[in-house]
Amino acid sequence: MARLTDRYQVDLLLPEDAYRTELLGQIDNVCPSGSIYQVLSSIPEQCEDVYTILVDDHTVVSFDVLRGGRPMVLTEVTIQSFADYRNQIGQGKERIKLQRAAQRAREMIDNGRA
Repeated sequence: MARLTDRYQVDLLLPEDAYRTELLGQIDNVCPSGSIYQVLSSIPEQCEDVYTILVDDHTVVSFDVLRGGRPMVLTEVTIQSFADYRNQIGQGKERIKLQRAAQRAREMIDNGRA
């Protein structure tokens, strides 16, 4: 049985397959200072997927990825500071997820896992 706190978990974006490896490369092109990437949200839509990614503990990148597009192209790219994104989302579940993801990133960086 899942714990109630599990709903606040954020997945690490790791190069587990070709798609994720290419996605990480594209994110690194728009935000090259990152070492830890966490998926705050991933919304599949009809023709595209919409992602919001926390880069380390300082930057949030939001973008669309057209499905089936080769080579992969990020569109509607928005780069925000952690503080600006936190203020934009307000209180509630999304804020808790953001805070926990940032804390996890800081711990990973401090422990040399970046």
